[in-house]
Amino acid sequence: MEKKESDEKRKKILEQFTSVLTYIVGKINDKPAVKVFLKGEDSKAEAHFRQSFHKHSMQFVNVTKRMEELLQKATQIKFQPQMDKEISKRLEEIIQEQSRKLMEKHSHIIRISAGNMPEGMHAGKPCIVIHCLDKILIPTGEQEFPKQIEGFQVCIKEGFSMFGFCEGCETLKNGCSIGQRLDTAAGSIGFFVKVRKPDQLIEERGFLTAAHVALPTFKAIYDANTLLTEHDLGKNLYEVVHPSLGDSKSARTIGKVSEAFCGDHGEEGIGIDAAFVNCYEEIGGNERYIYA
Repeated sequence: MEKKESDEKRKKILEQFTSVLTYIVGKINDKPAVKVFLKGEDSKAEAHFRQSFHKHSMQFVNVTKRMEELLQKATQIKFQPQMDKEISKRLEEIIQEQSRKLMEKHSHIIRISAGNMPEGMHAGKPCIVIHCLDKILIPTGEQEFPKQIEGFQVCIKEGFSMFGFCEGCETLKNGCSIGQRLDTAAGSIGFFVKVRKPDQLIEERGFLTAAHVALPTFKAIYDANTLLTEHDLGKNLYEVVHPSLGDSKSARTIGKVSEAFCGDHGEEGIGIDAAFVNCYEEIGGNERYIYA
């Protein structure tokens, strides 16, 4: 019941304050903390969070302002040592194998990549880089990031994708604004995924997002505690647009929900709110896919 109440509380906050892109509730050094990502200044949203989480330390990130600061530093490129081809290949294999498990355990991961350790006794050595929304805030119910994965050091980097900033955007990228075809509510693209179902010869290419972002019927799916295909996918077509109608007047339909699950899964009561969107168009850029 606690998990369900938490999900409903999050949904209400995101609906009430459209400036709130996402937020993390957890602990920093075992003390309650909240980090909120905003499109811009919003004193009402900040006041709401301070009142609702009055026992937590509070941090607000103005994404627009922060991105402007990062763009000013974009020319300050640090060149990485050239990596051995065999090591690079092995790192890519590990990332493909471990990405889903890591994403399930750590909800604020943005992406996972291969890289080199920046400093310390392992400086320059090949490593696995976990990009996340916060390096020290541990979300409620989760653990610290691993220090090693299959013998390789793990480097944690803090940052964020440009949630919802897609005016004039021509290609689909991590963090792009998306929404339902007949709704102004906005969400963002998560990880790009390739799926091949047992009864299909051609793999589906698309991305993962939150089920409540892509589905108008997500509450019914949540209450039924079942897969979307077992609930009502055969009777309805749920299409997704980019950017969301709330972020742009020139939104275009980019795909349909192929599968989703909302609710507590199995005896362990693990909460899942995820949807797979099968894209109608080719995905631009050099995006790394996770195989499902």
